[in-house]
This record gives sequence, C-alpha cells and structure tokens, in this order.
Amino acid sequence: MEPLREVRPSRIEEFRAVEKACAAMFTEELGFSPYTQGVSQYRERIRGSSGPGTR
Repeated sequence: MEPLREVRPSRIEEFRAVEKACAAMFTEELGFSPYTQGVSQYRERIRGSSGPGTR
C-alpha cells in the first residue's frame, strides 16, 4: 500500500496538538483518560510512536 501524499509526519512544534488529539482519541475509544498512568509516561509513548522513522 502506498502512503497518502496528504499525510506527513508531525513536527516537534506540533507536539501539543498531536498529544491533545491522541488523548481525545484514546479517551473516546477506551472510555478513560490515558493520563491515569501519568502524564509523562503518556507523552513518552506518543513521542516514541510519532518520531522520525516510526510507522
């Protein structure tokens, strides 16, 4: 499958917006906040899955 040209990796300066969107999707899909295990842990999870070279 070819990647969509309209989709690009996020930039570091967009992290807060990405984090907010990720947390909203998590909460909607699972029914509880991803921050219950700690804010820093969730932020690290997002950084680990959205940096350069990740899919």
